[in-house]
Amino acid sequence: NLDIGGYAWARYGFNANSKRHALAPMNLCRNKGVRKAAQKVIDDYYQINGLPDWAEFPMHILTEKIWGRSYLLGSSWSGVLDLMNAEQVATFEGYLFRK
Repeated sequence: NLDIGGYAWARYGFNANSKRHALAPMNLCRNKGVRKAAQKVIDDYYQINGLPDWAEFPMHILTEKIWGRSYLLGSSWSGVLDLMNAEQVATFEGYLFRK
């Protein structure tokens, strides 16, 4: 579904392909405060982990924020789910099989 896909895939544990893709929802988000908060979370993740901008970003981090749904609904971003990555699989299964 185009309306919730960006949020749902993030909840399932998909990683954005890069910082640019993690920031893609900014184009549709109308709330300036949400955009600013998302920018900070994403920038901090790359800085704290010493990652280059082309590294993947775990989008589920954004879904855990109170404003995450608002940021991601209606968005489109490119990402991957690495089934060999135990953390990504745990996030995926946790969301898929939640009660």
